[in-house]
Amino acid sequence: MDVLVRVLADLATDWRVAVRIALLPTLVVLVADTLLQTGGPDQPFLDPRNLFSMISFYGLVAVVAVAWHRHQLLSEVPAGVVPRVNWFRAIRYFLMWVLLGIGIMLLIGLPLLLVYGALSVLGADPILLQILEHSVTTDWVNWASLGGVLIAVLIWLYTVLFYRSAMGLPHLAVADTWLGIRASWAQTRPLAGQIAITCVFTTVLICAYATVSSYAWANFYYNWEAAGETWVVNWPVVLAMVAGFLLLDVLSVLIGAALLTVVYRATRPED
Repeated sequence: MDVLVRVLADLATDWRVAVRIALLPTLVVLVADTLLQTGGPDQPFLDPRNLFSMISFYGLVAVVAVAWHRHQLLSEVPAGVVPRVNWFRAIRYFLMWVLLGIGIMLLIGLPLLLVYGALSVLGADPILLQILEHSVTTDWVNWASLGGVLIAVLIWLYTVLFYRSAMGLPHLAVADTWLGIRASWAQTRPLAGQIAITCVFTTVLICAYATVSSYAWANFYYNWEAAGETWVVNWPVVLAMVAGFLLLDVLSVLIGAALLTVVYRATRPED
């Protein structure tokens, strides 16, 4: 549990700097995302507004993470109430993070597709669909179901593989060079057990955040206007949601950045 304790200790010790790094960028992205979600709960996933929201959030993660890495490892402080941003460095961080995440999803997803294909050939489709039906609804996941447990295990596996493979990200933030996945895996081997345990904590946070977020957006963001047969934004509730999600987003982004920083600082070779 040393890694988790160190993460929480770093954030508690430097909470003022953490707020200056993360608060304003997160608020800007959250407000923009809120204003874009105007198409009702049936807004298509690939709607340009949704794609912009995802890209802006990933960009937020890159800006905040780079600033936190550089503060913790190089003692760089924010410029007033905003992080110091080298856009070239942040864009490289963003691209490498997204590519690494896609690679890990493929690594996990392709074997699952093969298993699903084999079970389908054996005629297990109705069973699989029944498990899915009892596990996932339009606005939440039943984590107590078999499918919910499987999703949680896959999230845990993803986070373990990510933090074992992602030492190139903080290295890129402070040294402007990339550290390969194989080198990252070897570098983090001494902390493999602690990373796996810490990722149980991060998985619980991810599952809780996903449940609260999806349920809130699906049930409170809109009101159905029967006369005009349209979805109308429920602004008083939305403002309360923005305040709540501001805290959740700041914490989630900072915890991820702090975990990468702690592992990198503990395992990097001495200069």
